[in-house]
Amino acid sequence: RPSLRPILFKPRIIDMLAIKMEAGVNVDTSGWVGESDLIQWYWETDVQKAPDGTARSAFLQKLAERQADRSEPETPESVFAPADLTVAEGLKGDRICRVIDGCLSFDHDIIGDWARQRVLLSHREKIREFIQGRLMLPVWHRAIRLCGLHYLERERDLTVWQEILGSLGDRTAEDIFLESVVFAADPRLILERMWSFLSVTGGTFLRRL
Repeated sequence: RPSLRPILFKPRIIDMLAIKMEAGVNVDTSGWVGESDLIQWYWETDVQKAPDGTARSAFLQKLAERQADRSEPETPESVFAPADLTVAEGLKGDRICRVIDGCLSFDHDIIGDWARQRVLLSHREKIREFIQGRLMLPVWHRAIRLCGLHYLERERDLTVWQEILGSLGDRTAEDIFLESVVFAADPRLILERMWSFLSVTGGTFLRRL
């Protein structure tokens, strides 16, 4: 499926898959539609399947949110509680995080983006309130697009995607969320599915896209 090549052939993604296959893990991509499926697979296999999976997921989201809000690529270990640092040790061993000179960061920026997507998904019911004040921070823009992509690629219809778009209450946020269709692995297919939505009211959303 050529549509997946731009996603799977990124050096960091190839590295992730190679490590899995070298360990004898069967990576079944047959059901993948796009990057949203890759993120879901990574979160389930590398983050949540560990014995402390829930704590790992919560810590990564907290770290990603803090770094985006403060525009800090690295966070001093001293700001975390001892329990968090215990979780961080396992994340370092799995090459999800790293520590240099007492500062904690993601092993790769893409993991931070994925963690921020999970943050937004968890705030689905109050996403408007959550993103207020954060739209001026470019790091959150990528997460908003990934959030939109999740609902475009992983939901059977566009109902949830349209509901969230309509709840954002901000022109900038709406435009970023709308852009998610462009970042789909197969944008033509999604555009065909959402054509009736894009073309209503004289094609308002189509022109904005």
